[in-house]
Amino acid sequence: MKQLKLVLLVLCLCAATSALNAQEKYYPNGNPDKWNVQVNPYMWLPAISGKIESLHSTKELTVPGIDLISNLKMAFFINAEVSKGKLFFTPSYTYTKVGTDKQLFTAPNGKEVSVAPDLTLNIFGLNVGLHEAVSKKLIIDPYLGVRYNNFKTTMELTGLMQSENVEQTADFTDPLIGLRILYFPHPRVPVIFSSDVGGFGIGSDYSWTGKLDAGYSLSPQVDLIAGFSAYGMKFTGEPKSGSPAELKLIMYGVNLGIRILLPRRVQDASVFKKFGK
Repeated sequence: MKQLKLVLLVLCLCAATSALNAQEKYYPNGNPDKWNVQVNPYMWLPAISGKIESLHSTKELTVPGIDLISNLKMAFFINAEVSKGKLFFTPSYTYTKVGTDKQLFTAPNGKEVSVAPDLTLNIFGLNVGLHEAVSKKLIIDPYLGVRYNNFKTTMELTGLMQSENVEQTADFTDPLIGLRILYFPHPRVPVIFSSDVGGFGIGSDYSWTGKLDAGYSLSPQVDLIAGFSAYGMKFTGEPKSGSPAELKLIMYGVNLGIRILLPRRVQDASVFKKFGK
């Protein structure tokens, strides 16, 4: 009887050890057998160039890199991901506010007028896609989604009988199709590329994004991420002010942020050596 108990005890220990080893398997992008949530806040320093046309004015809106700090008022974006198995959802939000120096033009009455335009852009996105694990280091994610764009232009006109503030607001929603590639040359080094195209004349005439990031896992729960992001679009339509408008816009620049994973990845001693002590 004692021998039988000893055998059962050894079997239990082996089973517990196997279960522990299974739990300790490290997945750089989170355990696909569990629900995973990732939150990615970024600060963004984009250069912005574009053109706004309306019945109120036709003005170039250009922010060259040398004037970036003085003209860019604020820019950031937040991406998130909820996934389990192959399925994933990625909501996102981007905010940009930019202004230019005062510019002079001649009004129809012959008077010289100065205008100071501002552009505020809000972009909300929601994508759904599938993780396709090609290998332990490579994951390819095709996805479909929608992107809601809201832009507001504000122009302060001076030089007329009195100062006047002109405001236009327009919004539209683009369907999109895209691809994301995740590559891990080392378990603590993610390299992420993503790009999509949208609009197709349904919302905007066209829109697109491109993003290349690389990072380093500071801990099982936090990654530091840096990279380059770009967004472009062309919209022709009726803003809420009722006058025809056209907006052509390209934003591109460096971004720096963090990625927070819930639940945190396994404290694998072969990946994070401090947990081997």
